[in-house]
Parts: sequence; structure tokens; C-alpha cells
Amino acid sequence: MRAAYDSFRAQDLTAQCAALSRALLCIFFFGCACTGGVFHDCYNVLGGVDKAIPVDVYAPGCAVRPETIIDAVVAGVAALDEKSKALKAKKKEA
Repeated sequence: MRAAYDSFRAQDLTAQCAALSRALLCIFFFGCACTGGVFHDCYNVLGGVDKAIPVDVYAPGCAVRPETIIDAVVAGVAALDEKSKALKAKKKEA
């Protein structure tokens, strides 16, 4: 994927995420994925990737510090646990 989230890849990314499980975990790294970064005014950039798919955790920075990566993974695991518990609760109700 390109550094910034662009309109050329929007439909592909949305379709791929829709095909995956509901317990999908999205962690995005670098400032460009979060906001579009220095490319935010370009004609083909929509902004952050959260314009097309739900993002659970961001790890901003360019370059991302190792501590930030660790924090993002820990937060992502917690978010994934919450999602899987919610899915199990839905299955029990149904």
C-alpha cells in the first residue's frame, strides 16, 4: 500500500476487509496512514485510512518508535479480546 491512503486503493481495501472475519484487528503505523501525512493535499489522497475501514489502533510517527509499536500491539490485543468476547456473546444469544 502506498504511504498515504489514496482513492485508487480505496475499493480494494474496503472489499478485502469486508471479506475478513468480524474479529478483524486494524493497527496502522506511520503518520501517513493516520492522516495522509505530507500527502494530505494531493488530488488522489482521501486522508487517513479510517475513511474506508474502521481502525482500532494508530501508531503515529515517522519513523514509529519501538515503544509506540509495543503500545499499539498491546492496545490491539486488548481490542481484539473485546471484539471476540462480543462475537461470542452474539453467538450465544442467537
